[in-house]
Amino acid sequence: HIRLEKDDGLFSFIETGLEADEGSNFSNYYKVAFGYWHSSAHFEDFSGKERNHNAGFYFIGEKSVFAEADPAQGLGLFMQSGFTEEDRNQVNQYYGLGLAYTGLLPRRDSDTLYFGINLARNGDDYVDAAAGRLRAESALELSYQAEILPYLRVQPDIQFVINPGMDTQVDNALVLGVRLEIDL
Repeated sequence: HIRLEKDDGLFSFIETGLEADEGSNFSNYYKVAFGYWHSSAHFEDFSGKERNHNAGFYFIGEKSVFAEADPAQGLGLFMQSGFTEEDRNQVNQYYGLGLAYTGLLPRRDSDTLYFGINLARNGDDYVDAAAGRLRAESALELSYQAEILPYLRVQPDIQFVINPGMDTQVDNALVLGVRLEIDL
């Protein structure tokens, strides 16, 4: 049962971008995209003032930088950034950067090794209003996606989070996870 109320507002977004042709091989791969989101719901800012909307925008980019003899294998770089309205969002800036290498290990042509680093940054208004909060949280991530069968992939993941939750009372954290993908 879904119940929509007029005060819920409308969440909308738009994204546009460019991507290499579907038939392109890895050595020619690229993607760039720009997006904007908007919520018409009412929000209270950190000073207690009611605001009539919330919005933000983001940018993503991916590019292959090295291809092996097999054009489906090689090294790619990716980046992401996002920005929101500072007076009504705790995190008003996000930056991510990383690399992915497909086919790094012999006889594991479809496996991909990932390394990434990201930074989430609190806005000045939030920091001023929230005692005991730090300016930013960062994370380092290492992951390896292994194709076990054509329809089954396992991806262990290790993350080291610096200043989790941007809370001065919380120690840095080591996070371990595993992702399982099954194509039906």
